[in-house]
Amino acid sequence: MKVERDLLDLGFRPYLKTAPTWARIFTADLGLKLGVDRCPSPAAAACWCGQAGSYFCLDTPEGRMHICLGDWLMMDANGDFSPCKPDVFSRTYEAMNVVAEVRP
Repeated sequence: MKVERDLLDLGFRPYLKTAPTWARIFTADLGLKLGVDRCPSPAAAACWCGQAGSYFCLDTPEGRMHICLGDWLMMDANGDFSPCKPDVFSRTYEAMNVVAEVRP
């Protein structure tokens, strides 16, 4: 692929993450449980998420970010949350099999 060749020519190398990324689809219920605030601007909500009332503001180490209902909410190795659009998530991640530990 030409893009890969161009990147290699510029000194880029491919890397895979070495730790799993924990993620789930963002819902209003999850937002309430995590203390994520609804953003105050209905006009911005309709523009960003396509529907009023589905727009939340998430505080991250990089600053305040927008997350919409249906976006993926990811937790990194430091325990920090960040949003990810569904199309980007599906191109970047695949589910791992997890076996839950049964505790007595």
